Amino acid sequence: MDTQYFIYVSEYDRSITEKNKETKYPVSLLIFDIDSYSFGICSYQKDDDTKLHFSYSLPGNESFRQDLQKMANSLVPSFRDADIIGILNQQREQIDDSIRLFYASGEKIDNPAIILDDTSISASRFLEGFGQIKEKIEILMNEAYKGFEKTGFREEDINIILINETADLFPLRYCFRARYSFDPFLTDDRFLNEEYPDGPGRIVAKGKELYKLRDKAEYDIVLSVCDNSKGESRSIGMMSKDLPKDNYKESVYSGPILIYGNDMIRFMIDSKEKKIRLPFDLKTDSYDVIELGVCLKNSIPELNIRRIDEPEKIYSIPLIENRGQKNG
Repeated sequence: MDTQYFIYVSEYDRSITEKNKETKYPVSLLIFDIDSYSFGICSYQKDDDTKLHFSYSLPGNESFRQDLQKMANSLVPSFRDADIIGILNQQREQIDDSIRLFYASGEKIDNPAIILDDTSISASRFLEGFGQIKEKIEILMNEAYKGFEKTGFREEDINIILINETADLFPLRYCFRARYSFDPFLTDDRFLNEEYPDGPGRIVAKGKELYKLRDKAEYDIVLSVCDNSKGESRSIGMMSKDLPKDNYKESVYSGPILIYGNDMIRFMIDSKEKKIRLPFDLKTDSYDVIELGVCLKNSIPELNIRRIDEPEKIYSIPLIENRGQKNG
């Protein structure tokens, strides 16, 4: 299970909801990755990063695709070498219609779900072979309730997304709708896939693209350093809004800087000057040698100062008081 997928999916959803002025924040999501039998519980605010609160995956590297192939082999031995995913995609409409009718009729109308050459598989036979997959999905949904208990999210407030190539197969969707909806055949706005312009197999890839565009440092920060021995100043780039946030997980220090007690640390943050006093006592006529670094803490730029004589002690100062306010 790659839990980053859940972040990507959340970013995809954000790209949809941010166009709707009536969206209520925070948005909470329960995301099921069908291929890996896993799920994640995420949330995001309008102007904040997505948070992954809880995730779970069935133990043992379970694979939905492998289970589909086992199901096909059990139904028709000649399917052993068949591309079962290709068959499902080719006959998706017939599979969905026959199984929808089977359920809606109280299991009385049992039309063919798959027809391949001279082989026909009825809706009831298809669902019989689907039983092991359904059991695993039931386990996932049970674990999701445990996730609700641990995170404090409520089922009635959470939106549900199914991802990966076969996630829109009706028997799969029915499993989730039967558990989470009052009536699996009625519209339920919490199931978001139906509102998306992209199918479940494209959501992760598109979300990843959006995440890369969004997940960049938001500030250009330049340190102005005065060389007291020469009376000259120079600029050191500390952060660029064109680079990913991951570049600033930890501070990369500037190298030794000579500073006097009456000096202030000067930065240009998005072309606006910011001055910072030393966070430790230093007499006016005394000097010290320090190193400066900038990192991101919860997406907020933070200045880290360390003295050469005490490198293990780090002084940390937020450069931005609150999100969305860039200070001069």
